[in-house]
Amino acid sequence: MNPTLESALINPERVFSDPMDVVRSDSLTTAEKREVLHRWSQDALELSVATAEGMDGDDASPLAPVRDALARLDRSSR
Repeated sequence: MNPTLESALINPERVFSDPMDVVRSDSLTTAEKREVLHRWSQDALELSVATAEGMDGDDASPLAPVRDALARLDRSSR
């Protein structure tokens, strides 16, 4: 497995500073990018739920940028 992919699947934010960096990556296939962004989306959703439940003081949700990156990936792969 690609080391970048393996690391990104564990913690996407540790490998990529922004979801659009995943879209622009030359080291991942489109399917791998989608998988990383999906994982990032799941992490962001869990963080949003924790924030809504008062478990985190940060109001900024990373979910919107991840969804934007997925939409861009979808448009570019057509």
